[in-house]
Amino acid sequence: MDEVAARYAVTSVDDDGRLADRSILTFLGWAPGQPIDLAIEPGPIVDVRLNGNTAINSRGFLRIPLPLRRRCGIAPRDRVLVAAYQRPQELLIIPMSTADDLVRAYRRSHLDGATP
Repeated sequence: MDEVAARYAVTSVDDDGRLADRSILTFLGWAPGQPIDLAIEPGPIVDVRLNGNTAINSRGFLRIPLPLRRRCGIAPRDRVLVAAYQRPQELLIIPMSTADDLVRAYRRSHLDGATP
């Protein structure tokens, strides 16, 4: 099986929807002006891929548009989990409430309903 080169970070979202951590974008090789597409996947999770109708801003920050932030429940100063995958050049932005849901589901499935 091929290994997927991945990097993870927890970062804050500012009042304008910008992710504070730009190292993930550097890891992917995405530069200011890079065209990207943002979509919401179940979870909710923001899925970011190349060649869309928006772009990394001129200072190298990824900005989540307000309608997407509202649909995902991401408020200013919230922290999000960011998962970057070099192949297939994809970035996932996971709200902490979604990460909590994933952890709770994992614990339930491994504890057979027993409380920790």
